Amino acid sequence: MRSAARPTPPARPAQAPITPIAFVHAIVRAYATAGRDPGEALRQAQITPELSRQAGARISAAQMEALCGFAMRELDDEALGWFSRRLPWGSYGLLCRASISAPDLGLALRRWCRHHALLTDDVVLRLHSGEGEAHVAQRDARVDRPAGEAVHLAQQRDEAELAQVAER
Repeated sequence: MRSAARPTPPARPAQAPITPIAFVHAIVRAYATAGRDPGEALRQAQITPELSRQAGARISAAQMEALCGFAMRELDDEALGWFSRRLPWGSYGLLCRASISAPDLGLALRRWCRHHALLTDDVVLRLHSGEGEAHVAQRDARVDRPAGEAVHLAQQRDEAELAQVAER
């Protein structure tokens, strides 16, 4: 297993804190489920215990990126406990590599949706296109819980990954 310890990234320009603290709470729950201490991940992201306890608090995108990156590696789960099985580090990288070679965005998105189903069946992605427009629909397929925070957070992560594929 790869060591989660990484040097602290260089300081970035200050960003407005717009990401709800609920995202941090979800990641802390993933640590609790794994029986691990989130302390180092929170330190790497410069999230203090006081901030994490403030109702309605927000963190910057850079803090969220640092927290997720560290936690995904340390827990070896890119889904951070949100799916019924863990997604080992590199799972979404495989999706990117499978999609990036597509000759057009439509095929890249179809590949992404199809291959995502190989990783997890907790969330079903479907590409709908026609009349010059396309969108990816997401459905929570787990029957043991209502759709909620986990699916919403996963959707935002997937959308960011898809945007990276589309930029190339």
